[in-house]
Amino acid sequence: MVSNAEYLATLIHRGVGSVYLPRALLDTPGPLLLHVSDTPSGFYPVLGRLLDRLKPAWLLITGDVADEVKLELNPDLKSRYAARLSALRALLLPRLGAAPRGGAPGQGLRLLFAVGNHDDPGLLESFFPEALVVGGATRFVAGRLDCAASHWASSAAATGAEYLFYGHDLSERSRFGDGFIYLNGVAAINVVDLGSREIHFLPYPAGTDDERLLRRKIGM
Repeated sequence: MVSNAEYLATLIHRGVGSVYLPRALLDTPGPLLLHVSDTPSGFYPVLGRLLDRLKPAWLLITGDVADEVKLELNPDLKSRYAARLSALRALLLPRLGAAPRGGAPGQGLRLLFAVGNHDDPGLLESFFPEALVVGGATRFVAGRLDCAASHWASSAAATGAEYLFYGHDLSERSRFGDGFIYLNGVAAINVVDLGSREIHFLPYPAGTDDERLLRRKIGM
């Protein structure tokens, strides 16, 4: 149950372009899995701060890694897309070797990209040789959880895994049922405690959807 104080703190943080982390999440021993999707580059600094504070064992980005660059619609924007990947690599590289909270000794951050319709898989693999870059869907074990990741909910569900991580749009909301746990990374930042199996849904900062949808603010 979210207290009134935490609800207010969430609204304030979101309004100033940040993400509020509840005390229960900060105090958990972990390890943690952090899932985001369809990430515009304006979100990258926020992602860096989340990694620093949460120290997850896993980072899943389920497609459209630079979501304001619509490669499927504009293939000529590949150089702009590559520039965004370069910025994301500069942010992630110093954090890949960080010891995760509750992780095994010597273990760094595990990074997984599920390729989206606005991604270039070859460029992703080139910029992130340390990561697992997958098209379609992949099934994997995180902690003791049976997981699948894909840009599309239907592809993740087809693997038969219990925890389904995906993005793309809001047609399949996060939900629990039928023996599966659907986790939409567009609707919220998902943080899964791999020990307790508790799931935290964190709102994206205000303006994230505007950047995803290429909406421009009008004003002075």
